[in-house]
Amino acid sequence: IKAKDGKSEEELFFKARKGVVLCAGGMGMNWDMLKEYIPTAYRHAVYGGPTPSHTGECIRMAVGAGADIAGWDSWNCWESAPDNGTREWQPFWGARTIFQVPWLNIDKRGERYNFYAMPQQPEVTFEVGRGDVAVAATQMSRIGGRGYAIFDADYEQYMFKMNVAPGAERRPWTKDDPIVEDAMFDKDFSVEFQKGVDAGLIKKADTLEELAEQLGLKPEVVTAAVDNWNELCEKGEDTELDVPYLPEWLTPVKTPPFYGGVIGGCIGKTHAGLRTDESLRVLNPEGEVIAGLFANFHTAGGLCGESSFGGSPHMPSGSFLGGNLLSWVSGYLAADTALAS
Repeated sequence: IKAKDGKSEEELFFKARKGVVLCAGGMGMNWDMLKEYIPTAYRHAVYGGPTPSHTGECIRMAVGAGADIAGWDSWNCWESAPDNGTREWQPFWGARTIFQVPWLNIDKRGERYNFYAMPQQPEVTFEVGRGDVAVAATQMSRIGGRGYAIFDADYEQYMFKMNVAPGAERRPWTKDDPIVEDAMFDKDFSVEFQKGVDAGLIKKADTLEELAEQLGLKPEVVTAAVDNWNELCEKGEDTELDVPYLPEWLTPVKTPPFYGGVIGGCIGKTHAGLRTDESLRVLNPEGEVIAGLFANFHTAGGLCGESSFGGSPHMPSGSFLGGNLLSWVSGYLAADTALAS
């Protein structure tokens, strides 16, 4: 293997005696590979992921050595994130956090869609729980594969009351929250909010008509949706959705400037990757073992079969511990197989 030292740029060479285990994650940040192997993600995802390092080089190495691909068009989306048209990766905490709370969320026609937040909503079971995946899958199914969030200048009065996370924070943070010193975001949420406005992730306008134009929606669609929403807020009860908003989520949109975002699912995991046998040995298109070549998930693929996408909080998505659990176990099995050969 020829590699490069990340700091010194020195070229390094390695030769394995027992075998090579390819374990560099998936292809979620390689849009050319997504277009070829996971076209649904290429079409729908706001941006790639789950981290910037998932660029698919190890998968390409094995394909060059004759490997087969398993899990065509399989992936899972993950939580709502804003779309500014660049598909650039966004850190977990940042402007995208403002869209993890249930504002007025509509589709292109101005129709609201469900927001799932187990366990706060008694109508939501574990099967459709976890807003980070269920809401993203819902948005992906709407016209154009996007949702639209709208709120007003009073957002700071509401956003900290709308914590919808079952097991992890989904609200914007405060300066009192435990945040590591070298984080990729500012400890002052207002700084990150302004960064989001400057980057076009958060749209800002003095009128609803101007906001509609920035969101790519018809002005009459937005004004009608806001009027309907404000009526619900005055009632104090969501009589519109089959999984209704909680009363504290009914936050009116009246005070300019108005804010919004085009939101959709980002890539949580890619499940298309190298075809392996039960011992994590990489196979060619004939089902034959490529001697000395192994792969763990999610460099390996086929975990969810073919054409499986949308998102799930359960094991098929490999999401436990951010996918690390599956990676650790499969990596151990691959190394154990290699050492026994």
